[in-house]
Amino acid sequence: MPLGESGGEGTATVSEVRTWSSGDYTRVAIYLSHWVGWHKLELAPEGDRPRRLALDLRPAQLDGKAVERAVAGDQVDRVRAAQNGPNTVRVVLDLPGDDKVQLFTLDDPPRLIVDVGTHAAIHQAIAGATRAAEPAPAPGPGPAAPAGKAGPSAGEGELGPIRRIVVDAGHGGHDPGAIGPTRVREKDVTLAIARRLARKLEAEGFQVVLTRRDDRFLALEERTALANTARGDLFVSVHANAHPRRVRAGVETYFLNVADDRYAARLAARENGLDAEDGPSEVARILSDLDAKASADSSRRLAQLVQREVCAGVRSRVGDVKDLGVKSALFYVLLGARMPAVLVETGFISNRAEERRLGSARYQDEVASGITRAVTQFARGDARVAAAR
Repeated sequence: MPLGESGGEGTATVSEVRTWSSGDYTRVAIYLSHWVGWHKLELAPEGDRPRRLALDLRPAQLDGKAVERAVAGDQVDRVRAAQNGPNTVRVVLDLPGDDKVQLFTLDDPPRLIVDVGTHAAIHQAIAGATRAAEPAPAPGPGPAAPAGKAGPSAGEGELGPIRRIVVDAGHGGHDPGAIGPTRVREKDVTLAIARRLARKLEAEGFQVVLTRRDDRFLALEERTALANTARGDLFVSVHANAHPRRVRAGVETYFLNVADDRYAARLAARENGLDAEDGPSEVARILSDLDAKASADSSRRLAQLVQREVCAGVRSRVGDVKDLGVKSALFYVLLGARMPAVLVETGFISNRAEERRLGSARYQDEVASGITRAVTQFARGDARVAAAR
């Protein structure tokens, strides 16, 4: 939308500016009441002033007083938001270095996301994950121990870079996700599986970060921001599927990519809180400039392992399951993750039989066990990756 336009909705309110930071990454989110035109302007260092990124939003009004605060990170020194004329809100980021800046938008509520990160650190993590997915020269023991526990010695073999797993339970709080025929809610299923998965991964020696431990709402940008600031090595988002055709059944695993399959696009729209007709065109245009794209091969290999192990485990210990394979789609919850990232659709909650499964402790436990096996194999450099379906 061009600067100065509002799609007929008038002046927007800029209600909040939030930040998340770690040693090599900062995310800034600007929240609006509705979309208006915005413009990016990069200002070179001048005298004592550092490089700056200015974002103008018009027509817009700042809700409350001007904001100026320091940011706890190396990429952004300070963030400021103020009225810059009667109809323009300007948000300025002071950037002390030459870190790359990436922007994208999310809806419900409308917000503009700015990611500032160190290129070298991102690609080093991706390279490490790629090496971990290659064949190991010899079998080694389990993964490295969490902080505070002794890890394996050099002579015992080492896991390498894959130590910290971020587990994301989809939906939560006022967002129930999909709801089954007997009112089983996706947000409850995903949290139950995520908790079981965390315990199993910790038992294997991994460090685990849960994006949510209880029934609370997390915006999509918060989930990958938490993963990035926690310096996760892998990101696993757990969901339950839904479809208007209630006979649809099965398990499928996704990694981030542009969705050209109509079913994948519709599913991504549901998980992203959009109408399928809206499409993720804005994000698709910038995907080629995202570092997440560089980790697509590692994410695909992890997705293949997850799909294989979950389906095999369910068949062995629960009953038959339809293997819907590994696919790619544009899930915003995976967008911006600085690590291999997958989204697991653990079954169709819209299918009455699969709803019963998803609500059962036995099925939840087996799904968690399958994901744990896949993560462990990926971390050990297991070369036995199933062919992409």
